[in-house]
Amino acid sequence: MQTVLLVSLALLACTRGEEDSGDTDTSPVDADSDGVAADIDCDDTDPTVTSESSFFADADADGFGDAASSQSACVAPEGFVEDATDCDDSSADIHPDADEICNEVDDDCDELIDDADDSVEASSQSTWFADADADTFGDEDSEVQACTAPEGFVADDTDCDDTAAGVNPEADEVCNEIDDDCNGLVDGESASDVSTWYIDVDGDGFGSTSYTLVSCAQPAGYVADSSDCNDLSDASYPGNTEVCDGLDNDCNNSVDGDDATDRATWYADADSDGFGNEGAATVACDAPDGTVSTGGDCNDSDASLNPTTEWFQDSDGDSYGNVSAAKVQCAQPDGYVLDATDCNGAADAAYPGGTEV
Repeated sequence: MQTVLLVSLALLACTRGEEDSGDTDTSPVDADSDGVAADIDCDDTDPTVTSESSFFADADADGFGDAASSQSACVAPEGFVEDATDCDDSSADIHPDADEICNEVDDDCDELIDDADDSVEASSQSTWFADADADTFGDEDSEVQACTAPEGFVADDTDCDDTAAGVNPEADEVCNEIDDDCNGLVDGESASDVSTWYIDVDGDGFGSTSYTLVSCAQPAGYVADSSDCNDLSDASYPGNTEVCDGLDNDCNNSVDGDDATDRATWYADADSDGFGNEGAATVACDAPDGTVSTGGDCNDSDASLNPTTEWFQDSDGDSYGNVSAAKVQCAQPDGYVLDATDCNGAADAAYPGGTEV
């Protein structure tokens, strides 16, 4: 249709030229009546297309051109586009329609980079956690999304107490009723100052190594001391008084030894009369062989002489005593004899076995 129109216009111009051959028309030709002469109109058949336009190099083929590299033409040369808003024509990922991501680059050409750009893609951001106590471990309940860590935030979220710098997963557990190392255990066996406790079966305050527990707090039935030598008797423990009871009361590895406070004195009884020689005494818990607890024997080689021996007065000196005048003692009193058969203590001629006259 446009071709027909042009041909018609050309014929008309020729006809007028023949009719007005004597006149010269110097008006510029504007076939499409768009106000632009045909000699500078890019397409004088299309009123929408006029003079040349500026086109911009699009080296990265992202549809956005480089304002610093342009050409004027009626139509876009190859590798050029009408848009001039690309801020980096060497990367197809960078242009005004691109998504801003965390990469330290102005991806969408708005002159804002990463966290400074409110439109940054959340999927490219990292999660950061508040580290209020500055121990490099964050609070999992206080998080933000950002490309880089905001001040006071860290990537770790394992702090169990963000108000105490001494409480974090790398802290040493100590006995202080706090979960210092954030392992879920308060004053556990891993505490650096944990104690070993020893069972105290007899409740005397001294334990044995038979059973032990490791903990910060003292368990019931356990003590810190492990020096009990007999944990089944509360009469045996270090420092107790040794007594004669068949036990090592003071835990010195000696039962009823010389340090027993209630040892008895034992006397040698050579004549087995039940009375011992006080000159041959032994102090011990138990009676040594051949000893008795009663002394007072004045002659330990004669069983007839001991503190129960009865002596009878020999008034007439005939070596026979009078049963009615007696003394009980070990040693022989003056004027006394063991025999009590004198029938007349006043006459030395009268005695058992004497000659009757």
